[in-house]
Amino acid sequence: MSERRSGDGDVHPVFSAAAPAFTDERSGLRVWFTDPPGMVTQMTREAEITVAMAEFLAGPVTEALRKLPREPSQRLVFVHEWTRFRSYEPAARDALTAWALSLKGDIGLMLFVIDKQASSMVRMGIKVGTMTLKLAGIDSQLVDSLDPALAAHGIRPRRWP
Repeated sequence: MSERRSGDGDVHPVFSAAAPAFTDERSGLRVWFTDPPGMVTQMTREAEITVAMAEFLAGPVTEALRKLPREPSQRLVFVHEWTRFRSYEPAARDALTAWALSLKGDIGLMLFVIDKQASSMVRMGIKVGTMTLKLAGIDSQLVDSLDPALAAHGIRPRRWP
C-alpha cells in the first residue's frame, strides 16, 4: 500500500469521516479509538519514530484507551498505519516494545502497515518487534495494506469522547 496522500502532499486520515481522538502536535501522529475496542495510529509528518512519540502513546493515549468500555474478556486491537516510517531512534523501539509488553494481557492483535518499498532496515526492525511481541503472547503481524486489514477485522472509528 502506498501512503494515503492528497494532491498537496498531505496524508489522508485513516478514517476521513472521524476526527482523531488524539494528535501529537510535535510529530503529527494521529490516534483513533476503534470498535472493536482498540486504536489505529497513523504517522503523518515525521518519518522517524521518536522517544517522544512512544511516550505520547504510553502516556495520555494509553490512559484514555484503558477507559474504553469493553467486555471483560474482550482484547484490544491495535493497527499502526506507519507507511511514512523510515527510521527510528533505538530508544524509541525499546520504549514501544516495553509499552506493548505492559499491555500484553489486554492486546489481542497488533498489526503494522508499512510501505511495500520500505528499506530492509525498516522491515527488519518491524519483524524483530513482531517476533518479540509474538514470544510474549501478542498476535503481531506485518501487513502491506491497510483497508483490507481494517475490513478483515471489522475495525471502524469509535466516537470520542
